[in-house]
Amino acid sequence: MIRNTNIRFYEEEEEDKRAWEILHALDKKQFKSQSKFVVFAILDYYEKCMKQEQDPYFEIVKQNCNTNTDIFIGN
Repeated sequence: MIRNTNIRFYEEEEEDKRAWEILHALDKKQFKSQSKFVVFAILDYYEKCMKQEQDPYFEIVKQNCNTNTDIFIGN
């Protein structure tokens, strides 16, 4: 079974614009399918978020940080 969804990329948003450009500039030899690229990107992002939530050190750092930047600790 194939499931479809739509993703909107807003040109006014820098992250959206960059994501669109990356998706459409993929090396076809390295990334055979845009769909698979998106699937792996979602899975990777989700797994990193879950690891951060479960990492007590990350919580301490997050509590002591007064910036809006993301903190990635580890792999």
